[in-house]
Amino acid sequence: MIILKERNFFQEQNLYTSINDVPSSVPHQHEFIEVFYVVNGTATHFINNKKHILNPGDLYIIRPMDKHYFRAINTTPLLHRNFFIRKTEFQRICNFIDSKLFDFLLNSLSIVRTTVNLKTINCFEKQLQLFSGNNILISILIEILDIFINYSVSDFQFFPLWLQHLLSFMDKPDSFKKNIHELLQDTHLSFPYVCTQFKKYLGVTITEYRQTAKLQYAYSLILASNLSIEQISEQCGFASRNHFYKEFKKKFGVIPGSLRKKRFCLTDLS
Repeated sequence: MIILKERNFFQEQNLYTSINDVPSSVPHQHEFIEVFYVVNGTATHFINNKKHILNPGDLYIIRPMDKHYFRAINTTPLLHRNFFIRKTEFQRICNFIDSKLFDFLLNSLSIVRTTVNLKTINCFEKQLQLFSGNNILISILIEILDIFINYSVSDFQFFPLWLQHLLSFMDKPDSFKKNIHELLQDTHLSFPYVCTQFKKYLGVTITEYRQTAKLQYAYSLILASNLSIEQISEQCGFASRNHFYKEFKKKFGVIPGSLRKKRFCLTDLS
């Protein structure tokens, strides 16, 4: 396992950014903090022995204990923005928001990730084109941390073990055809209690979280598989093709068939 040393990445600066389209990387860890978001394209992201399909808008905080790497999917390139931050500087930035945030993020058992809309990503990129220096980087990182607070780590508490297990199961495609009550059977907790706690810790309802997971998986299958749109809709647990198309368009601003055509165009050009 390669460990990227802080002294090799930083000289006098405490943080810097770069934009990369490297399709693959070797397994590695950092001594520092890496924050990245996906600008365009898709790839497979392996982190802490878990596999995620990256799509535009996906946002991650990679901590020193996290082991990760990328693998290309077909010929679709992955364009992502990296922020590399010394641990001491990251703690200082976290303290602007809340003194508990740094410890929460570094000690959480969950992978620190969420998804933002492309309008937010484009806004970040525009700011980086117009301005330079540490102040703009710190400003964007504070905005990113606010996103995690609002959608991923509200109340600055560790996720209960039952919730970690539930989230791990809900992220698996095998769960997409099950109804919510079937998903909650193993928690041995009441439905109202689970719904209340879920919203408290994640900032979204269990239905909203589940819908996002299903749509993101559908997006990756459209780009990376040869399954028909109908097969993908069924595999992701949508009751009808019309409902799938409506929710997909609402989430990504494009219908599934148009996204599939875009993939074929990229393949023909490569």
